[in-house]
Amino acid sequence: MTQPLDADPELSGPYEYLRNGIVNGRFRAGQRLRAQELAAALGVSRTPVREALGRLHQDGLVDQDAAGGFSVHVMSASDISDVFGVREVLELEAARLALGRSDPAWVESLAQMLAESEQHLLAGDAPGAILAARKFHLAIARRSGNALLSKLIEGISDRIHMVGVALLDRVPARGEAVLAENQAILDAFRRQDAAALQAAVREHIGTSRNLIF
Repeated sequence: MTQPLDADPELSGPYEYLRNGIVNGRFRAGQRLRAQELAAALGVSRTPVREALGRLHQDGLVDQDAAGGFSVHVMSASDISDVFGVREVLELEAARLALGRSDPAWVESLAQMLAESEQHLLAGDAPGAILAARKFHLAIARRSGNALLSKLIEGISDRIHMVGVALLDRVPARGEAVLAENQAILDAFRRQDAAALQAAVREHIGTSRNLIF
C-alpha cells in the first residue's frame, strides 16, 4: 500500500521518504540527489539510499546520468500530456463502475474526504488539500471493483500529484477550484447521475490540462 506523502523516514525507509519528497515537491524537478548527503541527513548508510534511488529510477521518478548520478525527473510537455490522456480514460471508466457499486455509506466517506480537503484549504494548506483530493480519486478507483483498473490509476497517481503540486505554484487558487470540481463529482454520485458524473470527471481533468497547455 502507498505510504502517506509525509511519511517519517525512520518509519518508512529511504525509498518512501525520497518518493514522497519528489511527489510532494520537496525535491524539485531536475534537483540532484546525492546519496552521501541524503544518507547523512537520514542517518543511514549510502547503500539503502542508492538502492532507493535505483528503485525510483525504475519508477520513472528519478533520472540517472552516465556517471551514475541521480536527479529528479523533469516531466516534459509530452509526458504530462500522456498522463492526462491516460488519466481521463481510466478515471472515466472507474467512475462509471464505481457508480454502479456505490451506496450511501460509501458516498458519505467521499464527502468526508472532501471535508478534509476543505479544512486544509481553510487552514491555508493547499498542498494538504491536494493530497486529500488524491485520496478521493483513489477511493473512486478502488470502488470500481476492477483490481487492474485501480492498480493502473494508482500507478500514475504519483505523476498526477506532481502535476497538481506544480500547478499550485503557478495558480495558487487551484486548490479551491479542485475542491469545487470534486464536489461536482460527489454530487453526481449522490444523485446517481451517470451523465453528470462523466461530465464532472471530464471537467476536472480538462481544467487541469488547460492550465498547463
